[in-house]
Parts: sequence; structure tokens; C-alpha cells
Amino acid sequence: MLHRRAGEILRAEYAAREEEAAVLMIHHLEHGGADPQMIADVAEQAGHYSYRLAAYPEAEKYYRLALEQREQLPAGGQPPRQGWVTLAGGYRHHASLLEQLGECLRIEGRYEEARHCYEQALETWSRYATPGEQQQERQLLAMLCIEIGQTCYDSGNFSQAQQCYELAEQTLQEAGIVAGTARASLRLRQSYLPWKQGSYEAAYLLAEEARSLFEQALKQSGSGGTASTSMTRIRRTLAGDPIDLGRTHVFLATIHVGLGRHNDALEHLNRALTIFGASHCQREVAIACCNLGDLYLKKAEYVQAENALRRSLSLAELIGEVPLVAFVLNNLGTLQTRIGELVSAETVLRRGITLIGPLHDSYTATWLYISLAAALRERGELAEASEMIRGALIMGRVERAAPMIGVVLVALGCLRIEQATGISDECASARARLLIRARSTLQRALTIQALEAETRIEGYLALARVMLLEGALEAALRQAAHTLEMAHQLELMWLIPSVHCLLGSISAALGRIEQAEQYFAQARQRFQALGMHVAYGRALQQYGQFLQRFDSPDGKVDHQGRVYLLEAREILRQCHAKGDLQKLEQILGGTRDTPMQQLAMGT
Repeated sequence: MLHRRAGEILRAEYAAREEEAAVLMIHHLEHGGADPQMIADVAEQAGHYSYRLAAYPEAEKYYRLALEQREQLPAGGQPPRQGWVTLAGGYRHHASLLEQLGECLRIEGRYEEARHCYEQALETWSRYATPGEQQQERQLLAMLCIEIGQTCYDSGNFSQAQQCYELAEQTLQEAGIVAGTARASLRLRQSYLPWKQGSYEAAYLLAEEARSLFEQALKQSGSGGTASTSMTRIRRTLAGDPIDLGRTHVFLATIHVGLGRHNDALEHLNRALTIFGASHCQREVAIACCNLGDLYLKKAEYVQAENALRRSLSLAELIGEVPLVAFVLNNLGTLQTRIGELVSAETVLRRGITLIGPLHDSYTATWLYISLAAALRERGELAEASEMIRGALIMGRVERAAPMIGVVLVALGCLRIEQATGISDECASARARLLIRARSTLQRALTIQALEAETRIEGYLALARVMLLEGALEAALRQAAHTLEMAHQLELMWLIPSVHCLLGSISAALGRIEQAEQYFAQARQRFQALGMHVAYGRALQQYGQFLQRFDSPDGKVDHQGRVYLLEAREILRQCHAKGDLQKLEQILGGTRDTPMQQLAMGT
């Protein structure tokens, strides 16, 4: 009785704000013994209110409750207050609730549950299709096929996703639909498949077609803002939603990144953020900011990268979209690794792995494992880094995506180089075997045509380092010079000083003193300016070793070299880079490593 009275008071108090009142009322209606129809109606309103706030776990709870209550009603439900007059109308409303629930579940990363909801909705809509509304019905059925395909794609089942897209294509063709938002949505989702396999140009053509179709449809409809949030995403798309155009810009930016066209990517992301900001769409802003942070990482603009990623993380956590939270954590961990905050990077990346584990999202998990392996490698924890790469390789094979396999192989090659540099002269044969394996792994990765531009340059840089360690100095010099040219072309600013360091080591080994000094100086200055502390410490170490090798008669150069080595030791200690610190202690302790091995330790 008290619950019923509370519900009546709330309904009167919030008469002008029904959806907000619904969130407060639903608890009292459930415990006050209200009839199922009333609970279902109020739960649906509460779901719409939570959905509008991007509180997807809460929205899911309310939509699920609305469906459960409707199941207690006679077949099709009682005629609702919003004007349903037929049994088919009741079933269709039930299908709309299934769509809303499916969208919430997909955003939360629960792809199989989402797929089941969409399949139920498709079955219901198909059963009660109205011949007089053929085009509208066909577009709706096609959109449901597209959503089912997207859940298959998210789960890594690409062949089944392709089948769903083909069914959607057939449905639209049978209705004579050659333009509009349904076909645009189909082209956008179809473009994901070649992108995943590294066919960036094919993906670009499909995504560009989607962009053009969305723009035409919006221009014809005159839609300047998003449709009602009480509508399902499918209904909003069919009504003409600018958010879909923004999503297309985000994906075009992703394709441009794969091709190394970073300025084009930035332009698309800024366009997307303008659209999302005008529509107050928090989820899409979070996704765009995550991608923007990744782009700034490539350009070594770390302050901007952190700002974008922190904003994305805040929104993703508020929304409750676990896969997005995990991917933002991956980018944030990569940022912290780059600037030498290795302990924080490890903590952040392990949190991401814990979050993504139950969702069986092999794509995001693979990136997290690779990023954690890099952080562990920087810390000198090579055994655990090896386990992370092993796990990434297993998941990358499950993902069956060539670009992902390439990323894992480059990471494996870099790890084997680190393992080789840690072996003393007494085990030269073991070191040589590891370098052979590293070279073979990197060469295999570089044969993958679908490799992203940034990964390919990282692979070239690692291969040049192998050549230096094997004593193939002229080949190493040519490879490093080619890598530097490519890094400049693609504006991969974080990689450029690393190439300078390597060129300094190669030039020193060749006896080209002036060139070596110039390269080391450029690397030191750039690393310091970028705030890449571990890399800066290594550059100081290499420069210090270089100065000690080519001392002046008065001993001043040797003294300056030792000053640099001591400074490098302090930086590496602060960054907890234990592996590099151990090697540096050996150098400062006067070990008898050869000059070539000493130079190689720092590269």
C-alpha cells in the first residue's frame, strides 16, 4: 500500500517529466503490486530516459523488465495507451523493445546476447510485415540483418557477418532500394570486413560510398539533428540521423591511419566530433576521442593525446561500455610506456585485460597483450613479455586478421632482439641464433601486404637493428636511412628520434664520427623535447658510450661521457627500466664488452 501511494505521489509530482518520474516510480510499482501492463509501460519509459543519458547498463535493466512484464500479458499484450489497435501492433512494439535491449547489450560487449535479441526482433517483424508498406518494412528488415551481422563481426565471426550483409543487400534489391540510409548503413558495415583484413583501399571505397549516401539522404530529408532517443537506433537511422554520418567519418579516419594519411584522419575526426558535439552524443564522442588520442600518439603530441584519452575514458566509464573502456586503457597504457611511466602503464594495461577477459573480444585483448608486452620489455621483464606475446599470437590467429598477425610478429621480433642483447660474449652462438630468429620473424611480418603503415616502419627499424648487431653495417645504414625517410613522410614523430639513435650507432661503428655525433645530438634533443624519458635515457647512454670510445687527449670528452652515463642511470632508475639499468651498470662498472656490443645495448 505504501509503495502504491509513493508511486501515485511521484506520478503527480513529475507529471510534466514522465520519463524521469518513471526511473523513480518503477521500484514502487514492482513492490506495490501494480499490473504488468503499467510496470511494462513505466519500465520502458525509464529505459528511454537512461538510454538518453547513455547509461546503457541501467537502460538494459529497464528494457529487460519491460519485456518480462509483457510476457505475463495475454498474447500480444493489452491495447496500450499509445494507440495500438491490433495484435500485430503489440508484437511490433515487443520487437522494438528487443531492438533497444539488443543495442544496449552490444554496447556493453555482450555480443551473443545482443545477437539473440536482434534475431528475435527480425523474426517478429518478418511475421507481421504489412504488404502496403513494403519499402519501409524491407528497409527495417535489412537493418535488422545488418545489426545481426555487426554482432557476428564483433564476435570475430566474419563469414557469418558477410552472410548477414548479403541477405540485407538482397532484401534492399528486392524492394528496389538503391539509395537512402539503409543502403548507406550496409556499405559502412561492409567496409569493416576488408579493413579488418588490411584491404584499406577496398574499405575506403565502401566507406566513401556510405558517406556520400548518408549526406544525400540527410540533404533530402532536411534533418539537422538526431531523431528522438526513444526510437531504436535502426528507426533513427531510417528517419535520418546525422550521427550515422559522424560514425562514417570516424571509420574513414581509421582507414586513413592504416594508410599512414594522418592529416586526412585528423580532418575526419574533427568533422565527426563537430557532429557528435552538436547532437550531445556522449558515446560517439568517447569513441572519436579514443581514436584522436591514438592519432596524437603517432604524432608524438603526448599532452593532446592524454587529454583526448582521459576525456574518452571518463565518458566510456560513465556509459558502461566495457570494450571501449578497455581499448582506451590500451591507448593510455601505450602513452605511459612512451613517456616512461612504466609502472603506471603496466597497471593500466592489466586492468584492461581484466575487463576484456569475460567478453571474449580477441581483437581488443590482442592489442592489450601486445601493449603490455612492450611495457614489460621496457622494464626488462622479458620472460613475462614473452608470455604476453605468446597469448597475443594465439588470439591474433583466432581473429584471422592479417594486420593483427603482423603487429604480433613485429613485437615478437623486437623481443628477440632484446633477448639477444642481454646475452654475453661467452654465449655468442646463442645470441646469433636469437638474431637469426628475430630477422626471420621481422621479414615474415614485412611480407604481409595488409600491414599498417606505422607497424611496417617499426618492423623496418627493428630489422635495421638486427643488421647492426650482426655486423652488416652498410646494409643496416641503408635500411635505417630508408626507415627515416618513411617516418618523415608519415609524420610518425615518435619513431624519428629512435631512427636517429640507430643511425648514430651505425655511424659510430663505421667510424664516421661527425655523423654519429650529429645523429646522437638530434635524438637526445628530440626525446627530451617529447618527454620520452626512457628513450632519452637510452640516448644519453649511447652518446656517453660514444664519447668514451673517442676520447680527447685532455680527458674532457671521457669525463663528459661518464656524466651522460650517470644521468642516464638516474633517469632509467626513476622509470623502473630494470633491464636497461642493469646493462648500464655493467658499462659503468667497466665490463669488458666489445664496443659493438656496448653500442648495441642502448639501441
